[in-house]
Amino acid sequence: MPFNRSMPLFAIFLVTSVLVGLVLPANAEIVALVEPHNGITYYDTDNMPKQAAMASSSLTAHGITFNITYADNGTNLGFDDPSEGTARKAALEGALTYIADVINATGTLDVEVRTSLDNNGISTLASAGTFYTTSNGFFDGATFIRINSGTKPFPGTPEISMQVNWGYSFNVSNDPPGAGIFDLLSLLVHELTHGLGFTSLIKSDGTSEFQIDHGTATFTSLDILLFRRTTPTYLLAGNPPSLQGNVADLIGGDIAFDGSTATSNYGSAPPIYAPNPYSGGSSMSHWDTGTIVGNPIMKHSIPPGVSRRTYAPVDVGALIDMGYTNASTAGVPSPTLTAISGEGEGEGEGEKPKDPVACGVASSMESTLWGDGMMFVGVLLLLIHLSRRNNQAQRASA
Repeated sequence: MPFNRSMPLFAIFLVTSVLVGLVLPANAEIVALVEPHNGITYYDTDNMPKQAAMASSSLTAHGITFNITYADNGTNLGFDDPSEGTARKAALEGALTYIADVINATGTLDVEVRTSLDNNGISTLASAGTFYTTSNGFFDGATFIRINSGTKPFPGTPEISMQVNWGYSFNVSNDPPGAGIFDLLSLLVHELTHGLGFTSLIKSDGTSEFQIDHGTATFTSLDILLFRRTTPTYLLAGNPPSLQGNVADLIGGDIAFDGSTATSNYGSAPPIYAPNPYSGGSSMSHWDTGTIVGNPIMKHSIPPGVSRRTYAPVDVGALIDMGYTNASTAGVPSPTLTAISGEGEGEGEGEKPKDPVACGVASSMESTLWGDGMMFVGVLLLLIHLSRRNNQAQRASA
């Protein structure tokens, strides 16, 4: 018997707990940073990436205050580069300002910018993500929880964690990128949107990315709206959620997003990237680059020389369907660097990746475990604020 589509996710969790005779899953104490292009890192509250007592900088834009901590500060590298660091920070603040303007919410978010990479031997140009509990069910990430509830799920830790690899040539200006140059503003808006929760936890075998390490069927607010177009059947259902069909469905190019606003904005259910073979970090977490139209930001790739800085209607629709109900691009200007100092093109004299992808990862998602045990209170706060929106599809079977 399916649940009502407007039932809050927390209510689904409570019903699931009663059905299995538990108040909380046995491994609910572990939380995970999920970055489609960098993998998954597990933490307990004693070993999470604690932010500095004072953020490196604070940006207030369109009702949201971003407390930004730069691990590069004092290193003369990455975002602290003597000639390019100021412009790089301006690009990040420009991307955050644009996102705040679009989602049209109020609150505070802590953003951790981890130590930069400078390695043209890997194809990951940047990554960003947010934290999830490792419990059975469909869950929102920490970014949405804090914006939606005003409560910080994990005190002393960021909502968004990100990293940039400067081993490639980037356009760090308001101008379009030159040939062979990746556009930094486009890349940052894309990755930060993953930090809003535009990400999937479906593995190539149809189980959750958390299944092997923690035995949980944990999925996201994007996963709950994925379905096969030709059937049509939701990819995931049940209690706990499981794949409805077979693994061939995940590589058949037949997956779409069932959010009502995204579908209305696009004109039909927008296609999800589901290539053969399965591409860890890209499959299920992006629009299908080969068939989607309208140049949306959340395609799985952004080639060099291309500027894709603003959300298409389908991107905004997906954000609304995932709970950012006030999202709109009406009257919102394109992102720009908030201040210009030492900007330039062609920095990071590395070669372009063999596969010209500005938002890809060379290998499939990998997992690492940091620490053991945690404070029960942190996870309880996370679960209490996992509210669901009326226009989001929800289902589970008793």
